[in-house]
Amino acid sequence: TDFTILIIAHYWISTITILQKIYEKYDWKLLFINMGKVGHVFLMTWTLLLMCMSQAGRVKRQYPCILKRVDMLGCSTFMDLIHNTQFVFKALGAPGPLTLFVPSNEAFAALPDTTMDKLRSNVTYLTEIFSYHVVPTNAYFSRDFKTDVTYKTLLEPRRVRMYVYPRTKKQFYVTGSKLTSWDNDATNGVVHVIDEVMFKIPKENLQERIDDKHENSKANFSKLSELLTMAGPKLQTYLADDSPKTMFAPTNTAIERLPPGALYYWQHNKTALQEVLKYHVVKTTLLYVGLLSGSLETVEGSRINITQSTSRGVILNANSKPERGYNSAFLTFRNITVTNGVIHGIDSMLLPSPVPQRYVP
Repeated sequence: TDFTILIIAHYWISTITILQKIYEKYDWKLLFINMGKVGHVFLMTWTLLLMCMSQAGRVKRQYPCILKRVDMLGCSTFMDLIHNTQFVFKALGAPGPLTLFVPSNEAFAALPDTTMDKLRSNVTYLTEIFSYHVVPTNAYFSRDFKTDVTYKTLLEPRRVRMYVYPRTKKQFYVTGSKLTSWDNDATNGVVHVIDEVMFKIPKENLQERIDDKHENSKANFSKLSELLTMAGPKLQTYLADDSPKTMFAPTNTAIERLPPGALYYWQHNKTALQEVLKYHVVKTTLLYVGLLSGSLETVEGSRINITQSTSRGVILNANSKPERGYNSAFLTFRNITVTNGVIHGIDSMLLPSPVPQRYVP
């Protein structure tokens, strides 16, 4: 800024010199010629002056650190808990740049009592959950978010997955939690407020989650796991790789409701079974909020029709007919996040083509 002031002083001296020459000679021709020079001097002077004022404004604009920003955002429950985990507390005090997805007070209030008690009493558990909310590698703003972009968290090797749905007024989600306030600057990074605590950290890929029996969970896909085994390892390998995907997974009840002859047909025609299973998979990650009316291309090649119902929510293939596919399906479970996408449980298995009549008993 001192250098800029010297330049401004130089231009003002030049202006005075020019005006002095005009006064001494009083030559009208010279007057008009030098008026242009004077105007140029004034223009340059004001430009540099505005640059100085702008620079001074930037210098004075100081952002708080991440923890101070969180406090200013009113996330008091997070602030009360963060002091119990020195590992995350120190990480958020580092120079950065960092990204923090901080749950709101309402997000903590919505947790089951047992989970909240565990966060308060178990430092190891608290450190794991809070570490998953911190991206230590960079400050990522909303302009950086794209669907299926993942960021490494403080809880290595776990990553958060971003979702952007422009058809729904640019809503941003991170591993299933909605951002309610974003791009809150801090000296060492940025803070985004989310509406749910990300305590169900995805640790299994899609194939592993299907294979996991989860006996005590209603979202048990053991019969689907048997069908995938019957179909062969190629599809299982695909469901386990890192590429993003959404699976509409038939529950055990859905498979029990299959039309007569379907299982017998698939035992003798694995290619047909593979095509049926591929029909339940889409090559992108779609949370429930992203399932808007329209159609989605499946890995099998044909499309699933999506219908939004005010009474039943999302319906798959709402207008299907038995000769073109077996039954429509409703979602029974939503947003089961996995490391490579998301699973939605459905109450009926979707068949892209009917079972050949010769296999029907």
